[in-house]
Amino acid sequence: MYLKSSLWLPNDFMVDPVLLALKFTQLAITKGVKFIEDCCLEEILTEKQRIINVMYLLIVQKWSWARELGFQTSPSVRIPTQACEYICLKTKPMANFPTIHNPEEPIFSNGVPDAFHFSLLPDNWDDFYWILSNTIKRFPILAESECETLITIANSFTPDGRLIMNESAEVSYLFNE
Repeated sequence: MYLKSSLWLPNDFMVDPVLLALKFTQLAITKGVKFIEDCCLEEILTEKQRIINVMYLLIVQKWSWARELGFQTSPSVRIPTQACEYICLKTKPMANFPTIHNPEEPIFSNGVPDAFHFSLLPDNWDDFYWILSNTIKRFPILAESECETLITIANSFTPDGRLIMNESAEVSYLFNE
C-alpha cells in the first residue's frame, strides 16, 4: 500500500505525547501522586469492573505494551494500538512545510519482547529510502532541505493516528494516555 495523496491543514495540530505525559506527571506530583517507573506491570486486578490493586488510579501509557496489557486484564480492556517502527527524518526548519506522518511499518508481529525497553533502534536508511524518494516526488522542495538526523524508534499508534486520552469503557479508574 502506498500513500496516494495528502492533505495539508494549516490549522490542524498534533500533541506531542511525551511532552504531554511529562506535563501531566509534573502536575500530578504537585498533588502528591507517587509514580513507579521502570517496572514490569504484569497484571491489573479488578473486581466488579473496578481496579482493586493497591493503586487507586492506573494510567496505561500508549506505548508498545499497552495493548497486550489490556488483553490480560479481566474484563479485557480494548486499547487500539499497534507497535510500529517509526522513522523520523529531522530537517532544518522550512517555512510553510507540513509534518509528514506515515506509520505503516509494524515492528513486533509476535508481540513486544519482554526485554525491550524504550531505546533507539538502528537507523535503517534502506527502509526509509522508498518513503523519502516518494515524498520528494510529492514535495520537490524537500530535496533541497538540509537533513539534521534520522531517528528510528519503536512507537505505538492508534488506527487514526490520534492520541488516546480517556477512562477505559471496561474498567473504572483505568485510564489510557
